[in-house]
Parts: sequence; structure tokens; C-alpha cells
Amino acid sequence: MKKLYGINLIELMIVIGIVSILLLAGSGLFHETVNKTKIETRVDELATIVQTARTIAISQGKTMMLKPLRQNDWSSTIQLLELSNQHAIKDNLTLHHQWQWNDKNIQVYWKGFTAKNYILFHPQLNKNAANGYFTVSANNMSEKLILNRLGRPRTEHIE
Repeated sequence: MKKLYGINLIELMIVIGIVSILLLAGSGLFHETVNKTKIETRVDELATIVQTARTIAISQGKTMMLKPLRQNDWSSTIQLLELSNQHAIKDNLTLHHQWQWNDKNIQVYWKGFTAKNYILFHPQLNKNAANGYFTVSANNMSEKLILNRLGRPRTEHIE
């Protein structure tokens, strides 16, 4: 009698069961990793925006202001504005650049020590007072982007 090689239905069901259990266990870690990566990417983008504003202010000798498009909503749109008169923040603003995001799950908050709704970057470093921090959060995970008085960013993980 000739011996048949192969797998039977019971062996196939056991393998499918083991694979599905492993996939279920890994899916939670996958979602956590995706959220963490999204938050880290947004923090890196914010750091780049801050460094861009600071560099333009110093290299071009202009006072620059970062502010959200909507009052205190830093999550969707940030504008980089040039101030033509350093004493009139509300007037004489020229749009230099605008950044937009469509991800509604990521929340960005600014807590400034000198200004609550905007960040100023002066061409003279001794006049800079851009200190404060951004908190970027999504799904119970958070990161902080801290700005020192000169507008230099550094990242801190929040437990």
C-alpha cells in the first residue's frame, strides 16, 4: 500500500488557530506603534516649524510669529507670519508660510509662558522670549516639545 503525504483537516485547523491567536496578540502592539509614530512625526514637524521660524527671523532680520489659524487650535493649521511693525501684533501681518494637517486624532496644545496664542521670534536673540511647550497627544499617549527662551526645541516623553 502506498503511503500518502500531506496534512489533514485537524492539523490545518490547529495551524490556523495558532496563527490567528498570534495575529490578535500582535494587532494591539501594531496600533500602539502606529499611534506612537504619528505623535513622534507631529513633534518632529513642529520642531522643524519652530526652527524654520527662528532661522528666518535671524537670517532675514525680521520678526516672525507662529500662530494657529483658529484661536488656540494648533492641531489643524499653523501660520508663519511676518510682522512689519514689531509693536502691532494684530496689524501689519504678512503670511509667510502655512502648515496643515488632516489627522483629527492628534491634538496639539501650546502653553506659552509669555504669550498664550502665538510665538514670537525676533532677529536679535536677546529679545527672544519664545519659551513654552507643545503637548502632542493621541489615544492616551503624549509627547512634549519644549522651547527654551531662544526658541530652541527639545523633546520629552510624557509617561
